[in-house]
Amino acid sequence: MTACIRALGLRLVLVGATSCATTGAGPVAPPPAAEMEPGRKPVAGSDEGSLWMEADRREAELRASALLVQDTPLTAHVAMVACRVAGPHCEHVRVYVVGTARPNATMAPNGALLLFTGLLLRTENEAQLAYVLAHEVGHYLRRHGLQQWRDRRDRATVGRILDNLGNLGALAWLGAPTFSRDQEREADEIALDLIARAGYDASHAVALLDAWLAEETAARRERPSGLLATHPPTAERVAVARAAVARAERAAGPTVGLRPDAHRRAIAPLLSGFLRDELRRRDFGGSLLLADRLLASGADAGAIHFFRGEVYRPRDEQDDDARAVAALTLALQGDRTPAEAHRSLGLIHMKRGEAGLALTALARYLKERPDAEDRGMIESYLARLERGTP
Repeated sequence: MTACIRALGLRLVLVGATSCATTGAGPVAPPPAAEMEPGRKPVAGSDEGSLWMEADRREAELRASALLVQDTPLTAHVAMVACRVAGPHCEHVRVYVVGTARPNATMAPNGALLLFTGLLLRTENEAQLAYVLAHEVGHYLRRHGLQQWRDRRDRATVGRILDNLGNLGALAWLGAPTFSRDQEREADEIALDLIARAGYDASHAVALLDAWLAEETAARRERPSGLLATHPPTAERVAVARAAVARAERAAGPTVGLRPDAHRRAIAPLLSGFLRDELRRRDFGGSLLLADRLLASGADAGAIHFFRGEVYRPRDEQDDDARAVAALTLALQGDRTPAEAHRSLGLIHMKRGEAGLALTALARYLKERPDAEDRGMIESYLARLERGTP
C-alpha cells in the first residue's frame, strides 16, 4: 500500500486515493451502514468518531489551501444549490470549490463536499449543478465513506504519507475513499431522487451525462478521468437517468427555475481562468465539445472562441492553423477578449511565413499588454520579422 500511494503522487491529491492490488482473497465488502440522520454525530472513540475527527482536522487544513476558489458569489451560488438538494442536512454539508481542471467532485464522511472547477465548468445550469452535488450528498447520506474506510488496512501509513503533502494532503485525504461501482450506482439513484424532491427537472441530469458520454467518445477512452473514472459506464448512467425522468414525468409537479443566467453570472468572472486550466488537460476532442456546449449555453463568446483557438493551436492536425485563426478572429470581435489572442494569431502567422500579419498581431499584443511577462521574447520575434529573418 505504501509503495502504491507514493507512486500515485499528485494524481492521488487531485482525484483521491486509488485502491492498489491486494494479495489473497482480496478485500471483503464492508457491511452497509445506516442512513445518516440530520445532525447525527458519531460516538466518540468509535471508528467512525475517529474518522470524523481526522476529517475535521483535514478540513481545517483545506480552508487554508491555495487551491480553494475564494470568489464569494460563486461559492454562495454553489452552497445554495447544495443546500436545496441536501434538504434537512443543509446545515451539516459544507461545500468547497477547488481550483483544478479535473472534472471531479468528492464528499468526506463528515459532510465536507469538494467540487472541482473542471466539473463546475461543465454544468450549464442550476439543475445540472444540483445533480452533481446531489450525487455527492448521496454518498454522505448512505455513509459510503465509512464503509470504505472500515475496509482499509494500514490507515496510519496512509495518514503519514498524506501529512507530508501539506494542504494538498487535506485534499487527498478528504477525497480518499474510492467508492465501489455499487455505491456509485446507489449515489446516482439517490441524486435523482434528491433533485426531484428539490423540484429540479431530471432531464438536465440526462443532458449532463449525455455531454460527458460525447466527451468520452471524442477522447476515445474506455474510462474518463475525474468524476466518472470509478463510476458505472456512462451509457448505463444515462439509461438510469432517462428512466427516472420518465417516472418523474408521470408524477409531474412544480419545478424550480433553472436560472441559467444566474448560473452563468456566478461563473463568468472566473471563466477565463477555468478555461486556461482546461487547456492544460490537452484533451482536445473533449475541450472542443465543451466549447460548443458553453457557446450554446450563452457563455462569453469572446472567451470561448479564444479557448477554441488555443485548443486548435497545439493540436496541430490538418487545417488546425486555419481553424485557430478563424476562432481567434471571432474572439477579437468580443469586448473582453484577452490580449493573448493577438499573440496567438501572431505566432500562427509566423509559423505560416506571413510576416506582415505576424508583425501586426504581435505589436498589437505588446501595445495592449506592455507589462507582459514574455515581452522580451515577443520583441525578439518582432526584430527577426523586421529583419526578414526566418
